[in-house]
Amino acid sequence: MNKCKTAIKVICFILILAVILTSADRVLKVKYVDGIYSMQRFYELDNDSVDVLFLGSSHAFETYNTSVLWDEYGIASFVLGGSVQPMWNTYFYMKEALKTQTPELIVLEAFSCVFEMEYSDYSRQIKNCYGMKPSMNKIAAMWESNPHTNINFYVPISNYSSRYSELTKEDFLKSKDIPRYENWMGFGSNYINVVEETPCLKDTYAEEPMLPKVEKYYRKILQLANDKKIPIMVVVTPYPDITAKQAAIYKTAERIAGEYNVDFYNPALDPASVGLDFSIHAAEARHLNSAGNRIFTSHFGDYIKTHYSIHDRRGNPEYQAWEKCSQFIKRLDSINQMNNLTDYEVVCQKIQKEQYCAFIVVGKNVKDSEMLIPFGIAECEPNRLLYFVNGQTMNLQYNTDKVTYQRIYLLFHDDIVYADRNRLANEYTADEKTVKIVVYDKVTDNICDVFMVSETDPKVVIR
Repeated sequence: MNKCKTAIKVICFILILAVILTSADRVLKVKYVDGIYSMQRFYELDNDSVDVLFLGSSHAFETYNTSVLWDEYGIASFVLGGSVQPMWNTYFYMKEALKTQTPELIVLEAFSCVFEMEYSDYSRQIKNCYGMKPSMNKIAAMWESNPHTNINFYVPISNYSSRYSELTKEDFLKSKDIPRYENWMGFGSNYINVVEETPCLKDTYAEEPMLPKVEKYYRKILQLANDKKIPIMVVVTPYPDITAKQAAIYKTAERIAGEYNVDFYNPALDPASVGLDFSIHAAEARHLNSAGNRIFTSHFGDYIKTHYSIHDRRGNPEYQAWEKCSQFIKRLDSINQMNNLTDYEVVCQKIQKEQYCAFIVVGKNVKDSEMLIPFGIAECEPNRLLYFVNGQTMNLQYNTDKVTYQRIYLLFHDDIVYADRNRLANEYTADEKTVKIVVYDKVTDNICDVFMVSETDPKVVIR
């Protein structure tokens, strides 16, 4: 009897410990957007719901705009990748993806063909492995991704057990409870704009070899697609700083793709031929910006709809997640546009037309009532806090020249238990003769713009 009680106690202790460790792991684990969240979100999809699967590095997830593919072609796509993702990690991601999905087309982004390292840096090893569920496939991915010199890599919790001070609201939530990821399909737009030259390289280069490890897994990816009888194409996404050596390596990749009867498409040699101008379409030397990815994705959507048989899922109630994802991406585009506006009246019109919420903090010595006319306020009382939403303005509190993020947050949430406490402490104050506008967006659940207007020049936004 005593042995039985002891055994029960031991079992109960192990179960309780397992629950505690599992919960701690879920909260504390690193939650990189690429690699980690993209894989976790992928697991949430219904089986066989993805028609076009994109694989690769940031060249994939910052280029192939799932909103454009859905809006213009009805393509249910997903971008499953990680930053600086080597070809071997892409192979294991592909194996993981095909456990639950049988896409009508796989698109392999080819930038990692030019990688020259046997292993990526440690943070990328984590990004490109830790998102996968426990399985032999994950173990194989971790073994191939790390030189086996750091045992901590194989004990994930040892890499993030000290994250207590960094925890935010999102650490406690499942991805489906976070607005950005609820219907996310793996794409993330880059809103940086830089001026780069647009290359034009002739397709006359002699071949340069890939790193043997890269070629090994490149071939394994193409073979796996053929074994599964799933169409696959290899694409070199256009980017500004492509070199002659890289072009020669892509030539090798094209030849190898031909050995597997795989379509190889390389518009990176002449980006202008697909409508790209890197003086306005580059985020930096390696990636397209928001305007660029929309142009290229639209072109690419036309290409694959012409060359492959892919369903148009628009109007299908089972694919509402793609419609919602598209709406969210377009909201982010709208916010980016607003952040770049400088005309006060135009910004106010956008706030009203697209139903953003505005918190208006009036400085204590403001006398110019014209600054609030765009919000329909005829008189301007100093030291005043107003809340503008859906065309109506309400007083929140008199005798204050600041609004806190906590005050804003509580207007839209029942509690602050899981809120980002560092962000809650943020205060937005107005200078004596200015009006500060704090713009909150209910769709993305975040403050999306903060600017001032001054009595000295009330028509110009100051950020």
